[in-house]
Amino acid sequence: MTLTSLKQVRVDLTAKWEKGGFLRALVTGDVLFPFEFSLKSPAPLQLSERFNEVRIWVQEIKAGCEKAGIRLEWRNINHRQLGRNSIPNRVVFDDLPQLADFTGKKAELRRFETSLRHISASYPQLSVWAGAHPFDLIGCSGQLDRLLSIVLWIKNNPRPGIYLRQLSLPGVDTKFIEKNRKLLSQWLDIILEPQFIDERYQGVAKFEPRYGFLQRPGLVRFRILAPGRTINGFSDMTVPATEFARWKPDLKCVFIVENDITALSFPDADDSLLIFGRGYNFNELAAAHWLNEKELWYWGDIDTHGFAILSQFRGIFPRVRSFLMDRETLMNHRAHWGAEPKQVAAEALPNLTKEEAALYADLKNDVILSGLRLEQEFINFSFLKKFLE
Repeated sequence: MTLTSLKQVRVDLTAKWEKGGFLRALVTGDVLFPFEFSLKSPAPLQLSERFNEVRIWVQEIKAGCEKAGIRLEWRNINHRQLGRNSIPNRVVFDDLPQLADFTGKKAELRRFETSLRHISASYPQLSVWAGAHPFDLIGCSGQLDRLLSIVLWIKNNPRPGIYLRQLSLPGVDTKFIEKNRKLLSQWLDIILEPQFIDERYQGVAKFEPRYGFLQRPGLVRFRILAPGRTINGFSDMTVPATEFARWKPDLKCVFIVENDITALSFPDADDSLLIFGRGYNFNELAAAHWLNEKELWYWGDIDTHGFAILSQFRGIFPRVRSFLMDRETLMNHRAHWGAEPKQVAAEALPNLTKEEAALYADLKNDVILSGLRLEQEFINFSFLKKFLE
């Protein structure tokens, strides 16, 4: 026999509360009250067989409802032996404060109502957001003034072209803005005029360019490999990507190498430059169109991700050639074979040569060995020297 206890009513209503529907109704105007919660009660046969248990349950439900000030609705059961008996049927809550008090959510309700009035007074259009994200509003209730001051400043100064660090508002610093970028993005997307939002940039990480703030500049690290060639005495430099894109070095050959130690120990090479690779992140190099005019070489790991990075890079710089990413190099380093933790999902890649595509397919389909990879750092330097010669 399953009888609904008042404790179970509280558990079930708390779970329902946390789905946000009760708070959302304050915004949408949906009529939810009086709210009825049906109880599982005994069948007529159980009433006679387990009468004492049922009697105790009735007393507990009745006493608990009276103590909590909740209405209890009854239904009558006509029993052949026991006659007519009244059994608890539904618990009824007359309004939201009563239900919030019963579930221990009274403070949450108060914070939501106060915060809803606050943001609706500032920006009425945010009330719809509040209905869709009631617990996000409760979570930021203690910071509303600071958050709204940021929104107001950006609304009055759209696409300001400054760093977040330069935003001078009481109680607001860069870390506070960064911590609340998701919420601020949701608000700004509602409040700002469409022409002040750059839809090319999506997600929290692109907050700055989406709303017209300056972003930390991308950096490019490179080494000049040509013996005796430096820039004001420097041969290993890290510069902003925008400056690198404008530079047009008088060098014939450019190598892109993924492993930093390999890049640092790369031998001298006449008329050459080496760029430290950064995996899939080629945004910093994409604007350096002068690379298309150079003899361009790429060296990454021999695994599915290595070839995926190569394919992506070749999509930007079609003339790039790979080196030491071939079958001969792989087969000559059996002692250093390893396992790739997670392979690329694609069955084929669009920008590989015939030979590269064949090796990628063998790696992807475990033809040589399951999950095979050869990391760049394990390739013998004699192979690199032979290639350079």
